[in-house]
Amino acid sequence: MSKPKRITQALAVAGAGLALAVSAGATGAHAATATAAGAPSASAAAACVSLVGTYSDGFSKYGTVRNICSGTYSFYFVINNWPDTGCFSIGGNQTKSYRTGGIASPAAARTAYC
Repeated sequence: MSKPKRITQALAVAGAGLALAVSAGATGAHAATATAAGAPSASAAAACVSLVGTYSDGFSKYGTVRNICSGTYSFYFVINNWPDTGCFSIGGNQTKSYRTGGIASPAAARTAYC
């Protein structure tokens, strides 16, 4: 009788993990996407777009991002203890500034891919 009990426990644990993964994916603000054939791997892409600096101007906060690769990437700003921004795009070999929030929001901490 112990075998069926062990199998049932294993299935319950696997089912709970699947439910957790599905609910996390359904409620996450930024979902992971599959990369196309020939696209750089996640670790290679992570080296392409980076947060160079942050600054305030008037009543807004900005983050400056640099893309050192030739491809266009979508990313968002991760802001500690604050909602993350929406997705932005940056072309290859560019440096751009994007508004990350109002003057009361914390500065952007890093970037992540959409």
